[in-house]
Amino acid sequence: MPVSIILCTHNGLNRLQPTLEHLCRLDKVDDMELIIVDNASTDNTNTFCTEYLTQHATYPWKVFYEAKPGLIHARQKGIAESQYDTLLFCDDDNYLDPSYVRIGEEIMNKHSKIGALGGNGAPVFEAEKPDWFDKYHYSFAVGKQADKSGKLNSKTAEIYGAASFWRKSVLQLIEQKGIETVLTGRKGNQLVSGDDVEWCFLVLLAGYEIWYEEQLKFKHLMTAGRLTWEYYLKLKKGISAGSALLFPYGYLLHQKGKNSLLFSVRYWLKAGDSIFRYYIFLLKHGLFLKIPVTQKELAHSILKSRMNSYLNNYIRALNQFKKIQTLT
Repeated sequence: MPVSIILCTHNGLNRLQPTLEHLCRLDKVDDMELIIVDNASTDNTNTFCTEYLTQHATYPWKVFYEAKPGLIHARQKGIAESQYDTLLFCDDDNYLDPSYVRIGEEIMNKHSKIGALGGNGAPVFEAEKPDWFDKYHYSFAVGKQADKSGKLNSKTAEIYGAASFWRKSVLQLIEQKGIETVLTGRKGNQLVSGDDVEWCFLVLLAGYEIWYEEQLKFKHLMTAGRLTWEYYLKLKKGISAGSALLFPYGYLLHQKGKNSLLFSVRYWLKAGDSIFRYYIFLLKHGLFLKIPVTQKELAHSILKSRMNSYLNNYIRALNQFKKIQTLT
């Protein structure tokens, strides 16, 4: 089964060379192509990719420009320009093992119900690893995604988007039903997150499966800027900000029904719970809660962002709930 590798990048000039080097060393499959999407870069990304691939690539490639900022828009451009049904989204800081495409292609070809397939990322540190990194590594799209390879059986199964395979026909089916994602992914330096989870939930609602394969190994560069506590707080805030917009998916995947009134009741109960948890945290913190300052900062950031998400996104969540019902 042929594979289209889609690499989306924004101002990735300083990160791209080792990524492209690994892509040029991949084991060959019958047919594969590389699609580079330059997402509104202001550096020399486009020219660099063109010159490098002209000299080193051994399989077909193209470079496109997407002016609309946001990872989701860059990925959509890549999908539109791709030829094949098996897609591999490789971030501009992912270093794929030579066997990555070959193993992924074999699994996707063998199991037609797979909608998305995730791999096993190992961090590569540009600076000294922080003490807290191992505890929170999953937020950085590294580490094992399950205890064993195969189908993930959770009703709300998810994989991280880095170095992930997707079935194009499933994504096109979702698009044909007029469903657009509500989370856009990264926008330049904005850490808007949750788009990978939303795609997984859409795949599940469409009747397909999410899988993980431990033998799909890649390295994920952790730049010095990502290894600060301030960055991690910002990252978790961005993840929590999507909580309310992902609520409709969890509601349907747990078979709570399609009644909008019942959905609204459940939504506001969840919103009330988020408010309660936030203010209980403030009360405990102010009176007697004795935990490290960093953990207080993290808990405060997550709880406040989640509360605000529910308070500010009811209409958008309700509208998305109505749209995604067509997949079930």
